Amino acid sequence: MFVFIAGYLFHHLSEKYEYKRYLKKKFLNVLLPYLFLSTPAVYHAIWVGGLEERFLELQDTGVLYKVAWLYLKGGAHLNHPLWFIPMIMLFYLAAPFFIYISKNQKWYLLLLILLVHRPEYPNLDVVHSFLSFLPVYILGMFFSQFRVELDAYVKDNFIWLVLIFLMILFYQIFFMEYHGVHTSVSMFSTERGVIDILLLQKLILSILLLHLLKIFDRIVENRLDYIAQISFGIFFVHGYFLFILSYFFHEVIQFSLINWFILTTLVVFLSIATCYLGQKFLNKKSRLVIGC
Repeated sequence: MFVFIAGYLFHHLSEKYEYKRYLKKKFLNVLLPYLFLSTPAVYHAIWVGGLEERFLELQDTGVLYKVAWLYLKGGAHLNHPLWFIPMIMLFYLAAPFFIYISKNQKWYLLLLILLVHRPEYPNLDVVHSFLSFLPVYILGMFFSQFRVELDAYVKDNFIWLVLIFLMILFYQIFFMEYHGVHTSVSMFSTERGVIDILLLQKLILSILLLHLLKIFDRIVENRLDYIAQISFGIFFVHGYFLFILSYFFHEVIQFSLINWFILTTLVVFLSIATCYLGQKFLNKKSRLVIGC
């Protein structure tokens, strides 16, 4: 859903697109805070976390190599959600290609022909991740470019889309041999099937949520504006709070809906508080340091 919205917003703002300015903005607002906020996790991985035991390819390599490797991979340390940043940087670099797609609409067929599944945890193959999420990003662009026609279509077929989503969900829960993310050992391996059922389900969910947000726009209005503005900051720091809470309350945090809700609430609240305090102390520099 994060990638779907990224593609949607990219096309929505593409009329103001200028490549050098675009890359400069992403360097300052995404890459710099990523480098800064990865540092504690990189330090922990090298000096505390047993990095060489987990990744044998790093044995007999120097500290500088390990540091560079961790920054380039993103998700090999305790703040594992940061695997997303090296991948999304490839989307930023490929911006001219996405502009080309929006002007040459036959390229939207990439939605249909690309069958690259997600890499296995902890998502260290950046190119593999990029290719697996490429159709999601392009679908977001597609829904922005043809939003008038597609909004009308979703409105007319909303119940049918909900039923399809629920049918897929029911099939996943009761009939599939595995649950969770559809991953693959190599880029085009199909050990879990040719079609990524979870991806299809989440794409339909993204479309439904986009429609629901438009329906309830007057109710929500600007009540969530602050959380939206600091969303990247929340993303950057929430992995640390997941790690801390799991470390100190490992016996308490066992999976259940109640514990999931409590954990999610705590992590979101602590992440928002951190972003708020960071903005207060850093002022205008906060966006360069914590991403918001």
